[in-house]
Amino acid sequence: MLQLLVWALIVQVPNDSNEVTATNWRDHPAIQSARAVYAQVTKSLAQHRLDHRRRYSVDECYDWSELRLATDATNTARYFYCEGGGQDSTQRQSFYYDTSGILRFALLAGAAVTDSTIETRVWFDEEGHEIYRTNEEHGPGWTWINDDPDTLIRNPKERFEKGMGSCKFGRPKKQKK
Repeated sequence: MLQLLVWALIVQVPNDSNEVTATNWRDHPAIQSARAVYAQVTKSLAQHRLDHRRRYSVDECYDWSELRLATDATNTARYFYCEGGGQDSTQRQSFYYDTSGILRFALLAGAAVTDSTIETRVWFDEEGHEIYRTNEEHGPGWTWINDDPDTLIRNPKERFEKGMGSCKFGRPKKQKK
């Protein structure tokens, strides 16, 4: 009888099926939703349906050297990209936003002369909260992505206009179709 009572309590404990876990993340609806945003944005970029602008640093700068911003017909940021590096490392970061301008997916990559590489993927729900993250690291190690809260660009239009880091940027240029 005691075993039956314990079993009944276990069965009645609700399992939060909305939680993204290491075992369900690939097929979880929240991840699939973010992937749909990624697919929509990459398709729109490929078909030149977004207003795509670039800015380059105007001098040799060991920080960010290129910024890209793509907006839709309502001037909502849908894509932001930044790349840069120094004498010992490089990094590229791509951010994908939904039609409300909310960050839904980030792809962060870096490499260093120590033969270290990192690729971090971060998925966000419809409200912009981080729901899952994967890291693939090779080499002696890399820490810059995981410890810097400014890595995730939530206001891409502002970052594009102001520039990033210590680099001076030239005027925005339209991406050629």
